[in-house]
Parts: sequence; structure tokens; C-alpha cells
Amino acid sequence: MRLKPDVYHTLKWKFPPEIKSLDLTVLHFFIVREILGIKGEDQNTSDCIEYERSFSACLTKAVKGDAKMALITNDILIDDVKTVCNSGCTLSQKSTHFWPKVICGFVFSSL
Repeated sequence: MRLKPDVYHTLKWKFPPEIKSLDLTVLHFFIVREILGIKGEDQNTSDCIEYERSFSACLTKAVKGDAKMALITNDILIDDVKTVCNSGCTLSQKSTHFWPKVICGFVFSSL
């Protein structure tokens, strides 16, 4: 999902340009928050949202009826991660759900 570039300035959402261009931001803001009504702070703990890394497992859950809806997103590019980090902002939930993970994640995971 992508928004047309000419509509960004008309939207009343408080995200810098580095965040607005990501499909995960569009997903979390417009689909999960605005359409499904699950606010940003509730998305981390909602029983209605499940994240699946495997495309085939996601598709299987949707086809079998174990999930009511499946939303597939692009993987985030490391350049996008760097841009967002350098802007001082944070990414949407599960934006950095990619492999391989660096070992330092194990040290900070309990925090």
C-alpha cells in the first residue's frame, strides 16, 4: 500500500516524511487504526493482531479461516531503517522483524 505523493500534505497525521513513505506506516495508521479502530498504543497488546513472518503460513491461515484478514507488506530496507533512526523517529511495530538479527538484540531484549 502506498499513498499518492500529492495527498501527503492534505492528511492530518503527525509523521515526518521519512515515516509517511513506508507501507507499514500506511498499514498501521489507515488500516489498523482508522479502519479497524485499534489505536497505536493498543496495537502492541491487541488480541486481534497477529504477526507472521512466513508468507506461506500467513496465506494458509487466511485460506483455512484461522485469520479473518491477511495483510502482506514489503520488507523494510536497511536504508529506510537508517533514515528513520537518523530522523529521531521510531518505526511502526514489527518494522524491523527481519533476519539475521544482530547479537546485541539479545542483550537488550529484556529491557
